Amino acid sequence: MDEEEMIQGLEEAGYSEKDIDKLIEEGLTEEQYEELLMEKEEQVSVSNGRVKFKSVNHSERAVKFGRLSDGDITKYVNVALEYFGNRCALSGEEFVSFGKVENLLAKSNLSAEHVVALCQGGDDIVPNLVPTVLQYNLRKNGYYILDYWKKQKDINGKTLYSPYRLLKLVNYMMKSIEARELDVRKYKKTILTPNEIDEYLKQIEEQDKKETDNNQRKIYSDTITTTTMDEDNKKILTEVPLIEGNIPTQKEQQKHLKENEEINTRMMDIFLIDAIREIKENEELSQVVLQNKNGEKLALTDKLDLLLEKTIGIIPFEVQVRNKILETIEEIGIKENKYSVANALLINTDILKIAKQEGIEEEQVDKYIEKILEEKTNQLKEILTEEQIKKVITNNPEVLYDNNYIERIKFWKEKREQSLGDLLQEYKATDKFIDVIIILKEEGVDLSKIKVGSSKISDLIKDKENAEEIIERLQQISSGINENWPIGVRLNTQKLKIEQFIKEIEKSGIELTKEEERKLILEKETKEEKSQRITEEFVQVLIVL
Repeated sequence: MDEEEMIQGLEEAGYSEKDIDKLIEEGLTEEQYEELLMEKEEQVSVSNGRVKFKSVNHSERAVKFGRLSDGDITKYVNVALEYFGNRCALSGEEFVSFGKVENLLAKSNLSAEHVVALCQGGDDIVPNLVPTVLQYNLRKNGYYILDYWKKQKDINGKTLYSPYRLLKLVNYMMKSIEARELDVRKYKKTILTPNEIDEYLKQIEEQDKKETDNNQRKIYSDTITTTTMDEDNKKILTEVPLIEGNIPTQKEQQKHLKENEEINTRMMDIFLIDAIREIKENEELSQVVLQNKNGEKLALTDKLDLLLEKTIGIIPFEVQVRNKILETIEEIGIKENKYSVANALLINTDILKIAKQEGIEEEQVDKYIEKILEEKTNQLKEILTEEQIKKVITNNPEVLYDNNYIERIKFWKEKREQSLGDLLQEYKATDKFIDVIIILKEEGVDLSKIKVGSSKISDLIKDKENAEEIIERLQQISSGINENWPIGVRLNTQKLKIEQFIKEIEKSGIELTKEEERKLILEKETKEEKSQRITEEFVQVLIVL
């Protein structure tokens, strides 16, 4: 997990900008990051041997993202917990308590997950919150759930995603939306009274109970991605399981999403439509026929359409345009992370604006979407192979609307060819730092002058006549860099090993002096080293005075 992802996670957890800056400056580790998030998690109690929510209130976070909130929704999320059989909505794993229990409060793997993240336009309302294993909640962060779900694995290496779990999740959400809008006083009865889909899923769950091979289970799982034993034989949280592959960062999407209210309010609709599309594309589920209490039969796909119409009504224009984008990117071969790519194009381009112009026809919208894709892919063809183009669009959809990104790829092609494949797949905060180091060195900047934890780029560029040109070059390959970019802080927070760090820079043909190399390999200052450095600097000032 890179620095940007940790910052995003801490922001969503409600930490202030001042606190986050301090944590990053002190060299926040991934383990510390996960502990900080856990401190902000809901309180959990134990009742009859089962964990349940004692407090769930994300209203402050909702305000931060400008989202609607139902406030304290503890009793409603406990109904969801009951609906999912005290199991994780994403993995089917049981929730357990662990650690010391005091005053009925317990540490547990139980957490409340926003299906559509607040930073992605989801609301903090009852239908959008489901019980999930804490580790998966931490890992999902702000990713689009349908792209995330298929890449997340449990501690035994089994993929979390199951179309049957997705069906249960969608059924719950649509029942919950109806209950919330019609009569919230009857919420529990509405949710726990089974409909035809619930009856069908109950049969699958009964089969899962009898199944001895966990890999063959469709909803339940006997894996517990929760605890392990430490040296004192006490239960503790395991590390968060890794995601297989990469998912586009949501940082830029969030920024533009806030500015576009039309799209912002439609993200839950978009998720439900995407989810039902996924279910319909599943060969087994597309053949399922349901039967109601009167013996009447109805295809599962038809039942889902009826529920969707009841929940959303006529498909909003914004969602129709987004679905056209999805279809178009699928046609050019983008299959992985397709939902995140489609969302990014909807949020960050003027496709919707063009589509809403008076008199515009559907065919023209299609052509406009195709034009954007064609223009960008033609630019990329001058630099990358067809396979590389698909990889960079899949993992970094910004390349389709951010001209700086293409300049960045040109720079990588010239200076970091040996690492190009990895860079196209995942561009981390460490890579941004390496890019900056390469350019500054090429421009004659003495890198040995970096003061760990304090220097800005402006402190290093002594040639003021060329400073503006250097900054402009940096901005071309990485947005967000300016003369105040805290290069000293970034040096102090990079996690790359010393040998890898130097090797990666030297791959580009850059020769570092011994002093520069010594400065750059000071990967992270300990508190003792920092204290000693500050003391020495202070003594030097006193000597001068």
